[in-house]
Amino acid sequence: MRTMKQITAAVILLLSTKVALCQDTLKTETLKEVRIILGAETPTEVRSQTPVQVVSDTDIERINATQLSDALRGISSLVIRDYGGVGGVKTVSARGLGSQFSTLTLDGVAVSDCQNGQIDIGRYMLDNVDHISFANGNTDNIFQTARSFAAGNVINVQSKKPRVNKWNKTDMKLRLEGGSFGLINPSLLWNQYINDELEISLSANYMQSDGDYPFTLYYTNNRNDSSSREYRKNSEVKMGMADLRIFYTPKQNQILTTKVHYNQSYRNLPGPTTFYTQKTSERMYDKVFFTQINYQNVLSEKWKIQVNGKYNLSECIYEDTAALNADGYLRNEYLQQEGYLSGTAQYYMFKNFKVAYSTDGAINTLHSNMAANNEVNRYTWLNVLAMSYKAKRISISGNILSTTIQEYVCNNFTKEYQRFSPYVGISVKPWKEQSFMIRYFFKENYRIPNFSEMYYYTIAKDLNPEKALQNNIGLSYTKYKDNLYLVATMDGYYNRVTDKIVAIPSQSLFLWSMMNIGRVDILGLDAKVEVSLSNFAQRPTLSDAVLSVALNYSYQSAMDKTDEGSKTYNQQIPYTPKHSGGAMLHLEIPRYFDIGYNIICVGDRYRLAQNTDNNLVHGYVDQSITLSKNITLKNGQMTIQAQVLNLFDVQYEVIKNYPMMGRNYKINVSYSF
Repeated sequence: MRTMKQITAAVILLLSTKVALCQDTLKTETLKEVRIILGAETPTEVRSQTPVQVVSDTDIERINATQLSDALRGISSLVIRDYGGVGGVKTVSARGLGSQFSTLTLDGVAVSDCQNGQIDIGRYMLDNVDHISFANGNTDNIFQTARSFAAGNVINVQSKKPRVNKWNKTDMKLRLEGGSFGLINPSLLWNQYINDELEISLSANYMQSDGDYPFTLYYTNNRNDSSSREYRKNSEVKMGMADLRIFYTPKQNQILTTKVHYNQSYRNLPGPTTFYTQKTSERMYDKVFFTQINYQNVLSEKWKIQVNGKYNLSECIYEDTAALNADGYLRNEYLQQEGYLSGTAQYYMFKNFKVAYSTDGAINTLHSNMAANNEVNRYTWLNVLAMSYKAKRISISGNILSTTIQEYVCNNFTKEYQRFSPYVGISVKPWKEQSFMIRYFFKENYRIPNFSEMYYYTIAKDLNPEKALQNNIGLSYTKYKDNLYLVATMDGYYNRVTDKIVAIPSQSLFLWSMMNIGRVDILGLDAKVEVSLSNFAQRPTLSDAVLSVALNYSYQSAMDKTDEGSKTYNQQIPYTPKHSGGAMLHLEIPRYFDIGYNIICVGDRYRLAQNTDNNLVHGYVDQSITLSKNITLKNGQMTIQAQVLNLFDVQYEVIKNYPMMGRNYKINVSYSF
């Protein structure tokens, strides 16, 4: 089967050829070029109007990232909350906005959690991933769903398209990873060519670990007094996942992609290590099934449309066998369903200028075994009108988002939300001969309270949605010369969150109320440099070696501006480090081996709003080293990879009282044929 590039090249060549006939009675006509762009494009980091960072499949292999949370750790401005171990829950937030403002999309279609609005990025595995992109604000691509426009920032995981054809009909990859603390992680990838119109891809992944790693339990916060050596308890995880994707291309200008996903996991949830002990009585069962479709059609040289649809069913059971209630046992059951439909039309109005309209409709339902408010329905309608102008030295885009949401509790209407939210972005290349860009964007975000905030606390309030204003100005520079590749970006930003939703105790520690009392001002800076150098060695055996270096740094001042008379006024919000950064060094020597070194540095943080010594969470430096070797065999290729994580056995916490793993090891063997 022809690849999409071959098809595009053939069509352009055919339509741009002059048709000359010998008869004088027939006219000579030059046909216009038809733009055929199907499927997902990798975002550009340098020319974009908003900060975009991309983790490629090569980067994923270099750091041996197994879970999505592993791959995101090196992205600047992201804060990952990791509740310890392989099985611990992992959430992500960016630039002080909170995890609910971050949207995770799989192949462009959003993953939703109407219960608490936070997606556990630890349960998503990275087999068969082409790239992961993270965009603050918007991407430059206006041909996307309205839900993506509505997000404060977007993490998109894009799957690989099968590289099979009628001469190479089957492509398979087997992988087995093992490691410390009982880690076993086998996976299978199978791509199959059916005919020129149909291809399928199947991937399956299983992971288990007992997670009972050693750590030092300090009895005081200053770590200078008594301590004892303990083992983490209740960290076992078993997780299985299967993905089926079907690619149907009936015509050269159309493609229909169908994805069916199933994920099931059992996790013991490691508890906090406090008061000379650690709680070990919580566990969680998850089942997630969804099917989604994406249809794209290039109708003409001016019109392009796409339709996305999704049905999602997720079941979550949380158990605590030593709960602090009268029964000493707690079991919460949640069943979420979502029906989602999205349509987008894009029109090239004239050269370099295009407009798009996107509309999304979603129905979310949540059933639980709670005593009250155990059935909640949410109806969402999003509409976006967007425009984009791109020339050689300037790029401008803007959109206006309309949000309408209605909620029903136990079939009774409770609330309606309506809002218009603007966005504008611009990038300029000041000098024609220099690859230097200046960019700016402004965006307003509007977050509806999730079901947990609205209905699951003892004292419910009539909450207002959170509103966030994002401002960003940045610089980017690229240089390509001989064997040198250089990319440098720097962005300064100012965000403001108002009507922040917080939980405060009311009559007692068992009675809580949700209120809008917060305002946070966030001032920050992100900087990143990537350098790649090839053909730098004098020895013939090293002539094809490639050295890659990537550095990143983030500064975040996220201050509570709620009440000047409060003890928390002008203090850093919880779990937001002022300083963080990292580096990655990779040396590729194809004739011998690849070696990589990775370091992540995170500064001090505070677990509560008051920045006191008692609430301090110490900063940490986490280093790892990876060694890999590719071996070409008669019928395929084998890759062997060994990795040492937390190289210097540093004990640190991402979340207070949830110690992370010390030095641990992984070995990975894969065979592609």
